[in-house]
Amino acid sequence: MKSLKYEEVLRNEYRGLGEARRLIVRFLEQVYNEKRLHSALGYRPPVEFEQALLARKQAAQTMRAENLNAQSCDKPAAGTAARAESKAPLTGKLSKRPDSTRSGL
Repeated sequence: MKSLKYEEVLRNEYRGLGEARRLIVRFLEQVYNEKRLHSALGYRPPVEFEQALLARKQAAQTMRAENLNAQSCDKPAAGTAARAESKAPLTGKLSKRPDSTRSGL
């Protein structure tokens, strides 16, 4: 990672390996991930990008739940239409087919 090399390592003189590790971890956590802009993330720091991504995911889940709820409220319960039709009074005459149209009887 070129930015780590040029922004941290080459600018400091470390007293030992332990100090180098500690300061590099600090750089990665406090500068690289929180402040430094990344072109691959739309010139935003990773922390800001992840927060925006999480907010978009939560908004999408909320919209999906609202859509499912709205759909379940709009649809009649299963079999409701069939029950309503069976309770409707019958009107008109029932026609009888002539015997000549019946097959095999």
